[in-house]
Amino acid sequence: MNAKFIESCRKDLHIDESILESAQKEAEQDGSTLIQVLLRQNWWDAKDLMNKWSKAYQIYFISLGMVDIPQKILDLVPYEVVRDFRVIPLEQSGDAIILACAHPEDREAQEKIELALKRKVNLVLADANEIEKAFRRFYKLTLRVISNPSFRIE
Repeated sequence: MNAKFIESCRKDLHIDESILESAQKEAEQDGSTLIQVLLRQNWWDAKDLMNKWSKAYQIYFISLGMVDIPQKILDLVPYEVVRDFRVIPLEQSGDAIILACAHPEDREAQEKIELALKRKVNLVLADANEIEKAFRRFYKLTLRVISNPSFRIE
């Protein structure tokens, strides 16, 4: 987790350092993110925390609940990329494609996505639960189902 976000939580959200340390340890133990743990512990609601994260990283935050994505945009990103990187395509902007994801600060993942898609990618922040719901809505599958290596889309 980026130190800038942690500092922002301490300073702007007034999250006590001991709470953050405890949440970080829990995240490391169960493979969650710091944000997932803070949400699970009901420290703040998802929208407030996502807005704070977007400000800390200077990354746009989008709520996927009411977003309508045309099929031609969804078709720009193969299932494997959606599955492996947990992204939802939002729109095309020139030669680039804009993708919603839970970790837009992950530059290594962005580079891998760009390599897979052979195009520039701009990542925006979205709540992981909303990404799952959007996937069910637009692809009629869950990310958990397509993460199963024995599941194949023909």
